[in-house]
Amino acid sequence: MTRNASLFAATTVALFATLCLAPPALAQTAARAWVSGHGADAAGCGAPTNPCRSLQYVHDSIIAAGGEIDILDPAGYGAVTIAKSVNIINDGVGTAGVQASSGSAITINTAYSDIVTLRGLNINGLGTATNGISFIYSGTLNVLGCTVADTTGDGVSITPSNAGTVVIADTTVTNNNGAGISSTASNSGALTLTLSRVKVINNGYAGSAGSGYGVKLTGSAAAITWAAIDSTLIAENATGLATVSGSSNLMTVFVANSNIANNIQSINAGASTTVKLEKTSVAASYFGGIQNSGTIVSFGDNAIADSVSGNAMQSQALQ
Repeated sequence: MTRNASLFAATTVALFATLCLAPPALAQTAARAWVSGHGADAAGCGAPTNPCRSLQYVHDSIIAAGGEIDILDPAGYGAVTIAKSVNIINDGVGTAGVQASSGSAITINTAYSDIVTLRGLNINGLGTATNGISFIYSGTLNVLGCTVADTTGDGVSITPSNAGTVVIADTTVTNNNGAGISSTASNSGALTLTLSRVKVINNGYAGSAGSGYGVKLTGSAAAITWAAIDSTLIAENATGLATVSGSSNLMTVFVANSNIANNIQSINAGASTTVKLEKTSVAASYFGGIQNSGTIVSFGDNAIADSVSGNAMQSQALQ
């Protein structure tokens, strides 16, 4: 055999062996996959008997768009960036930690038609990460039965560059140095944000006293429709609820059956924003009470103990 023929034969054998030994390409085809503190991120993981270890691996390599990632046991499952429809579910197995020491613990960068649901997660910034949840493009986000805590910035940061819908329910947002929940709409699409049975407690301690927020809503070039039902905004370092608008008639806020109390300032309604209150307690602010540069409407069934400065509060009958 000639030297060239020998080299060709050896190369062919080596290439064949490499192809035979190489693992198959990972396909994102599973409709459901499991993670466990005892699992391992490897090709073929995802069954309850062979779980994966991290949320990011399952998102990137295992689960199909619209699929579900289930938590098998208490553990920390790492930060995750979500770029497609997915459900991450803990139905009571214990603490399912999603932690980060920098950036955001959960980043959601999805398209308009995508739906992301987070349920039963303990989202924590460990005192050094910027945000707990960052929703940065579009689509629908549901945060259900979660805890979001211990960031240097905002617990939940909502800054979509396109239209979006966010629902936060049965969730506690606490001990974040920025706002508990901060929402900024600066696009041509509308943003709808709903809080239901949410506790926003003890946030806004970055910088000087009085500079933080429980909930801060900012609208620039897009409309924000926001509602809080059966929710609590207390013990914030500055303002329990603040609304800011860069244009006229861009923001409507509805607060029902809620408690805004024990803040440095209870409500700051910015110009061109409308805040409507029903069956809500607004009391015990340490400084400033309610500042109304926009429109605050009371349906006459609230318990308001704070003083109002700026525009007078309007009364409206229930219909």
